[in-house]
Amino acid sequence: RQHIIEEKINIDAEQDWHLKDVLFVSVEGKDVAFRVEHISKDKVYFVAVDAVGKSTMTNMNNYLDNYLEKMPKALVNQMCSIEHVVDCNTIRKSKLVLLSGKNVSSEAKHDYTGADDIEFDGLKTETERCKNLDGETAWYWLDTPWERAPRVDSSTGFIYVGIGGWPNGSYYATHTSAVVPCFSIARKPKANC
Repeated sequence: RQHIIEEKINIDAEQDWHLKDVLFVSVEGKDVAFRVEHISKDKVYFVAVDAVGKSTMTNMNNYLDNYLEKMPKALVNQMCSIEHVVDCNTIRKSKLVLLSGKNVSSEAKHDYTGADDIEFDGLKTETERCKNLDGETAWYWLDTPWERAPRVDSSTGFIYVGIGGWPNGSYYATHTSAVVPCFSIARKPKANC
């Protein structure tokens, strides 16, 4: 059962969010569905229901920053920063990020210490992790490097979620794959973002 939220821009911080609620966000005139995939004591985490496009990892920060610029300002102003830290290296701290390896799996190859590196309750099964792009199931990037010493160059491999919904091996950073963005909002008006 899905509880679909009709409101598109003004998110009430006191709203009673539930796992799997869907929020439609207008991006360049298209309603993009984001689903609540985790609720912590301070934040509600939304993940795109399907991939929003394709990018290489070498260009991912630009892709996400450009996408964030296209999102409604009223929503962006309510978003909290999400922090992913892998093996003592900050991968990205921004209002719009990719999922980390820890968000989609309890099996940790790395040391995840970011404030938002938590396993999401709504992404524990392969089916829940599958994403489509243009009507077909797609492989999509996670922001977690395959190697334990993260860097982004053409030879760096990043973990991806395969078409079966499982976080697999890695693709090189120059490979083009699907993009599934994630953002969060505070659960309470005074919560620290």
